[in-house]
Parts: sequence; structure tokens; C-alpha cells
Amino acid sequence: MSAQALSEASELARFLGLRDWRKTSEIDLVSKVKTGFPAQAVEDVFSKVQLRAPQHIHAFIPKATYARKLKAKRLSRSESERLLSITKVFNEVLRLYGGDTGAAEQFLTRRHPMLGKRAPVDLAVESTAGADLVLKLLARADAGVAV
Repeated sequence: MSAQALSEASELARFLGLRDWRKTSEIDLVSKVKTGFPAQAVEDVFSKVQLRAPQHIHAFIPKATYARKLKAKRLSRSESERLLSITKVFNEVLRLYGGDTGAAEQFLTRRHPMLGKRAPVDLAVESTAGADLVLKLLARADAGVAV
């Protein structure tokens, strides 16, 4: 791969552990959500920010459902949409912390006053609206606003 920066879609596809991430466009990502991400992507995404504990994964997808999805090898469309939102949050946290997974994990699991004293990971896994709220907080931090 050349020294060119990756597109956001390629970067997210790589974070999700998708095999053809280098060629993934925004349209490809939409199609992949529609058909469902591989179930293994859940563990791949959470492990990249050191959130391997079952409580984090099972807050996103219940244990029994996750076991079924691993056997079926695919997430549903709605699960894939939610996982994409979580991926955007985790990817942005790692970018802001310069790839420091320990610092990213601390940020994600520590309660934050601007998030109703909830941990960013809890909001991000709860809903896409929660993930969007965390992304807004991260955008403020990236812009230099005290958060």
C-alpha cells in the first residue's frame, strides 16, 4: 500500500477486520452493513481498545445471541449498523490518543461528567444515538475545547 491516507471507509473496514478493507468504499460499507458483518468482527472491534471483557461485548449483544451469531457467522443488519457506530467511536478514540490502547480503554470506561456521568463505552454500545453523543464529545476534544 502506498503512503496515501486511507479513506474513512477503508479505515473502518480494517478496524472491523474485514478482509478486503483496502478496497472498501463508502458504498461498499453500506452494502456490507446490509448483508451483515461477520460475527467475529464484534470481538475484533472490542479487542482493539482492550475491551475484551464479556460484559462489554454482551452489553452490545446478549451472550446467547452472540453464540448463535458466531455459529451463523453473520450479524443482522441492525447489529451491523450498531457495530459500525461503535467502530467509529473506538477508531476516533484511538486516533485522538495516538494509538495508545491503554489510554483509549481508560477514556472509554471512565465515567464522564459531560455524558451524564456515564462511561463512553456504555453509551456507545447502548444505541447509535449514544455513539453519536460520544463522537460529539470527541470532536470537541479534537477541536481543543475542554472536555
